[in-house]
Amino acid sequence: MKTTVKDDLRRALATLPREQKLVLMLSYADGLNLDEIAAVMRIGADQARSLLLEAVESLGVHLQPAAVA
Repeated sequence: MKTTVKDDLRRALATLPREQKLVLMLSYADGLNLDEIAAVMRIGADQARSLLLEAVESLGVHLQPAAVA
């Protein structure tokens, strides 16, 4: 059975730690900037930026297409 991009994304998101999921949702779904995310999460803006970068990198790793032999 072929999986959809939506299924792949859902599975990739499930592998992320809770804080990384939250920062992604606040950024992409809610459209908050890093200062707003930091305020909501009660963390520094630098930590919010790091979490967001780590989350995006982790998603990228999980969503890479399989190598074709």
